[in-house]
Amino acid sequence: MSWKESISSAILITLFVFISLQTGSWAGEEKVGTTTASFLKIGVGAKATGMGEAFGGIADNSTAIYWNPAGLGFLKTKELSYRHNIWFQETTHGFLGYAHPLQKFTLGVGIDYLTMGEIEETTEVSPQGTGKKLRAKDDTALFLSLSKRIKEALSLGINLKYIQQKIADERDAAYAADLGLLYKFSRLNLGLTLQNLGTNMKFADEEYSLPFNIKAGLAYKGIKNTTLALDVNLPKDNKTSYHLGGEYWIGGLLAVRAGYNSHISGNDLGKFNLGEGLSAGFGVNLKAVRLDAAYISYGDLGDAYRISLQTRFGGEKTEDRAGNESEIGSSDGIMVDTTPPYPIKFALVSGFVQDNLDSQPIKEAVVVLDDERIAYTNQDGFFSLSDVPSGRHGLSVRSNGYIPVKINLDVKDRESERKGLRLLPVAGGVLKGQVFVVDPEFGGGESGAIGPTGMRASDVNLVVAGYLKDYLVMVGAKVFLTRESDVTTTPLERVKLANAVGPDRFISIGHGGVSYPALNFTYTAHYPNSRLGVPLAKAVQAHLVKALGHEDRGNKDSSAYCLVQMACPAIYTHASLITNQEEETRLSSPAYNRKEAYSIYNGILAGYGLTSEDTASLSGKVLDENGRPVANALVTVLRAA
Repeated sequence: MSWKESISSAILITLFVFISLQTGSWAGEEKVGTTTASFLKIGVGAKATGMGEAFGGIADNSTAIYWNPAGLGFLKTKELSYRHNIWFQETTHGFLGYAHPLQKFTLGVGIDYLTMGEIEETTEVSPQGTGKKLRAKDDTALFLSLSKRIKEALSLGINLKYIQQKIADERDAAYAADLGLLYKFSRLNLGLTLQNLGTNMKFADEEYSLPFNIKAGLAYKGIKNTTLALDVNLPKDNKTSYHLGGEYWIGGLLAVRAGYNSHISGNDLGKFNLGEGLSAGFGVNLKAVRLDAAYISYGDLGDAYRISLQTRFGGEKTEDRAGNESEIGSSDGIMVDTTPPYPIKFALVSGFVQDNLDSQPIKEAVVVLDDERIAYTNQDGFFSLSDVPSGRHGLSVRSNGYIPVKINLDVKDRESERKGLRLLPVAGGVLKGQVFVVDPEFGGGESGAIGPTGMRASDVNLVVAGYLKDYLVMVGAKVFLTRESDVTTTPLERVKLANAVGPDRFISIGHGGVSYPALNFTYTAHYPNSRLGVPLAKAVQAHLVKALGHEDRGNKDSSAYCLVQMACPAIYTHASLITNQEEETRLSSPAYNRKEAYSIYNGILAGYGLTSEDTASLSGKVLDENGRPVANALVTVLRAA
């Protein structure tokens, strides 16, 4: 992010915080009990509970629907969360949430519910009870969420909510909204949520407002896979509460959590009991499924336990990285039918997607019209989009293992001639099926070099490695990262992980630092006399120097542990010096990170005797309805900037 974007974002956040804090001046104990729908105050998700409900600045799963809808904008996969717990007595509380990332925004839906047991009806005539059983309480809230990242590190979100409450034989409903903001600095998150802005409810001829709350959250990603968090709540109907939490991940498989919730510790008739409000929990990460459990102390009311299940499915949303990188080609076959049955200004766009090498259909390829409408190919590689209005449209096709492309389609109303456009796909050639290990150097407690304003080389290495993975995956390669988050991995662990997958190439990504800030240079290292490693390093070095324009320090023999111990050709890229202030500024730009990754990708292709043009070539024919070639047909292929 540029300094201008950082300043504008900081101003936006400051204004949001100032306005919100002014709004929260009513909070105080004297207003306890003046609102309804109190079930909306019960936190959801065992992860958040285990961290003392300090989750407004984290909001990194589908329970962000409840905590801070802006967090949904950073999700990359479809995600489902579920929790159902028995509370005190016969009270049960549950939450079901689903988040669905799309190309431009993320949608979410959720349901939050609380039920109590039965009570016996009493009247003035029968104060001891009539024998009639009534449900004591049934509360439900339905959520519709929308979140959008408006900058690389800034996301906004909104919830629209329908809230229904039934108390004995009375019921009422209300409508409400939540507004959220989440800003991610390099290691610090700032979250802000305005909760339960809405209409009133009426019971026994009295109106009650919803429990409006302002939630401000901070989260700091510390060393050794640790996250620390703080939330401050300013509720309309109670005193300010403070929430502290921490999380520590062990090997990416097990998380240990602890927290403190001051709202609970002050909830026991004004007394403070040792241990009251404290919480603890753990999480187990099993690929696409995560199990979270938490324990929390309610003092004299007893202890409570929470268990929640979260599952992730579908591919990652890649429009921020690979999806927009159409400079390296695509695979598709498209047929356009613009002959409507009657004179209307709509048409049918249909076609098929094939593999260029064997002409076999590609199923489940993603076809996107104007970045809005989506279709998927069937078992035969066929797709269709109906009711397409006349005019120029952009159509893109992508599939795992193939290179995406965008083309322009000119759809005309009242078209009398039926034409078909068939473009054959292009596969990754010799890279298809190759196994790469991409190694983002350092991580966790080992930051590597640090820039003038605090940027860590380990963070930049991870970003560039992610972009490089995207490029290689698009040409059919299998890619493994030695780390996918800010965790500490020793050279021994990285080598062990890499050799376990049987790689064809090992690419380590690094950025260095020196005490003289004016210096900035590029070099690429390899194991001495490696038959395949030396030409690979030379090719990558040439493309890095050409793309970035820094001083060329050439190639270097290296006996670094990760290069010596690898069972395949291995190289280490030193693209630049983060200690150079101008370079640090450039490295904060995602576009510059992509540029670096793309130059390494081109160097890898050159090391295999290929170029990006080899993997992005496009061929095909324009045919009429009888299969005859059509001369002078216009075919436009667009490349993303």
